[in-house]
Amino acid sequence: MKKKKYSAILADLDGTLHRGGALIPGAKEAYEELSRKGIKWLFLSNNAARTAPDIATRIRQFGLDVSDDQVVNSTSVLFQAISE
Repeated sequence: MKKKKYSAILADLDGTLHRGGALIPGAKEAYEELSRKGIKWLFLSNNAARTAPDIATRIRQFGLDVSDDQVVNSTSVLFQAISE
């Protein structure tokens, strides 16, 4: 059977990456290992109370090296749709 190669992961945050104020065990190691293999990550959130950069900052506080543009939330999608 041929192995499938994935180039990206769409990851939810609460309950998938972290639970409340703590990373889920193994999440950081998985992020780092898959990132080293060239797999891109995009974090999705339906939290409209925070901006995508604010959410990225919170992810960085968990020790993951993410950029602001790796986070998409409902507010950022709305602003993108309005600006087009």
